[in-house]
Amino acid sequence: MRKIWKILLSILGVVLLIVVALAAYVYFAPQPTYEDVPVADLRVTVDSASVARGQKLVMSNCQGCHASADGTLSGLRFEDEPANEAFGEYFASNITQHPTAGIGDYSDGELYRFLRTGIKNDHTLGAVMMPRWILASDQDIHDMIAFLRSDHPAVAASDRTYPPHVSTFLERALKKFAFKPYPLMDEYPERPRLADSVAYGEYLVQAVNLCYACHSADLEANDLAEPENSPGYLNGGYTFALADHEITTPGLLLQEGNNIKDWTIDDFVHAVKFGQRPNNAAAFQKPMHPYPLLDTAEVRAIYLYLADFSK
Repeated sequence: MRKIWKILLSILGVVLLIVVALAAYVYFAPQPTYEDVPVADLRVTVDSASVARGQKLVMSNCQGCHASADGTLSGLRFEDEPANEAFGEYFASNITQHPTAGIGDYSDGELYRFLRTGIKNDHTLGAVMMPRWILASDQDIHDMIAFLRSDHPAVAASDRTYPPHVSTFLERALKKFAFKPYPLMDEYPERPRLADSVAYGEYLVQAVNLCYACHSADLEANDLAEPENSPGYLNGGYTFALADHEITTPGLLLQEGNNIKDWTIDDFVHAVKFGQRPNNAAAFQKPMHPYPLLDTAEVRAIYLYLADFSK
């Protein structure tokens, strides 16, 4: 009997040693790097057309987290409290042109890789909640970079800095064993023609404005490559717990139980562009915001896609 106990204690000791070693590895070892993911030799065209399109994409997608009170994209504290508790307090990065506080030291190729995969210029994986544009056209990604390189005041160099992020044990473990960069593809979809309204609306919802990401049932379970496979696709139900309020995202399908079912296409356009419901009440709470830079035809295309998908 004593021999059996010695064997059991030895096994337990080995198991505990493995657990301690694994915990030490998770907590103290540096996070993985991804030098093997190539950086393209890229220099984007910065002209009035690319900057205008890029402004629309960047301000629609990035200002909610990165816009400071002064209007620059110099960052602020991330307001999703459960995420801050799970992963450690996050501050949305300064993405102005400052060479050290911002992204001024990124090459165009490094920005392209980051927007596609989530890999920063130090080859580590960025914030887990940062979107990745894996279905957007190359031209749209180039236009986003063009705006970030432009002389627009929102991206003018700001030296605003924030405390360094301190990862929780959970985030360290997930970055070592679960969270990985999305791989670069050999080719990417082309942006549909605006005249093909339903296809263009689908492209906005799934590829660039990423409406489905918040307006489906589970933000963490979304399918980036096949958005329609995301749980509760476009039917809402995900709850954001922000610092001063909670909000559950509404469904966007034209179905019973969703307010949008009773809206006209003009009601929808007015809500998306200006943040007002048909009864003049506010249409949004943070983290949602109006999209005034979207053309009316683009918002109409989104509605037509939602109507078509709801059939």
